[in-house]
Amino acid sequence: MRFSKFAAATAVVIGVTAGFTAQADAPKADAALKDAVAGSWRTPTNVQRDQWRKPAEALSFWGLKPGMTVLE
Repeated sequence: MRFSKFAAATAVVIGVTAGFTAQADAPKADAALKDAVAGSWRTPTNVQRDQWRKPAEALSFWGLKPGMTVLE
């Protein structure tokens, strides 16, 4: 019984610590990428979906750099 409580408490501490670390390491979208996502050529439907899709964050995560092309 004591072991299972200790294991559960340790798992919670590790999970919380990992969550903070993952959040700190999250990529930040640069200004050029944010400008592209905010472009006037994007349809209103796509812009509405950004709250779920998070295009700037996703493209930063995948390592998009200036001069690269994305095909969807």
